[in-house]
Amino acid sequence: MSGKPRKTRFRDDKNREAFARWRALAIEQMTSTSTMMFGLVSAGIAYALTLLSSDKSIVSDNNAFTFKLFTWSFVISFFAGILLAFNRLQSFRRTARIIKLRDDASDLEQLSDLRGDVEFIDWRSWLLFYVQLATFAFGGGSLIAFLWNLYGTKLLP
Repeated sequence: MSGKPRKTRFRDDKNREAFARWRALAIEQMTSTSTMMFGLVSAGIAYALTLLSSDKSIVSDNNAFTFKLFTWSFVISFFAGILLAFNRLQSFRRTARIIKLRDDASDLEQLSDLRGDVEFIDWRSWLLFYVQLATFAFGGGSLIAFLWNLYGTKLLP
């Protein structure tokens, strides 16, 4: 990220503390939601692999399109979740370096560069989260369509 990092200004310390608290909660919620989606997507991928490796394949020309949609959407969501985890780790490590440099107050230019990096990394984290969320939702809808195509006549005879 180029240029000077944007700094949020507050009129009093109470607002600054509230913002810091809510930002930490938002990151915690993002992490929890991403972990839940990652687990569900992993189960969906395992289901797809089980169907593919089965001797009696239930994937036919009739439902292959929705099967491929749900499988590929879940695979993309899976990798977005992995990248998000690594990205959050990178943000955490750089933030720790910022705190250390801020305490030393020795290299203000490096401190400013690191803050810009963390701002970009955090933006990228939210982008990866939204990619993971969108592909999870799309894949979930495709899985429902696949299962409906497969078992719909048994549910509603």
